[in-house]
Amino acid sequence: MFCQECGEENRNDRKFCANCGAPLRDYTKPRENLVMPDDVNNTHIKNLKIKKTNLIFNIILGILLLIGIVFLIVTFFTVDNLQLTFSIISLSSLILYIIISITKMVYNKKHKIEE
Repeated sequence: MFCQECGEENRNDRKFCANCGAPLRDYTKPRENLVMPDDVNNTHIKNLKIKKTNLIFNIILGILLLIGIVFLIVTFFTVDNLQLTFSIISLSSLILYIIISITKMVYNKKHKIEE
């Protein structure tokens, strides 16, 4: 059965939603007799898409931050020829990190997501 509050699917014998804790209505009825409201289903699908997008943002941000920090550390141990190259790579990845972080904040604000 689906929760009327968050759209999470729960076992038929549950009295409360495993995701949000809201009381489940008609928890004794078989699942086939329950009708899933379209708005709850659409909200559930929308939330899954937003979570997936945020996961992608977080993975990209983590990789960029790791690259920036690694090249920043490597810069201190290189000779003059490579030092400028590593510094540019490090700075570029950290700037991309900032740009993508701002993009993620705008995306979440647009979709009314609290971080």
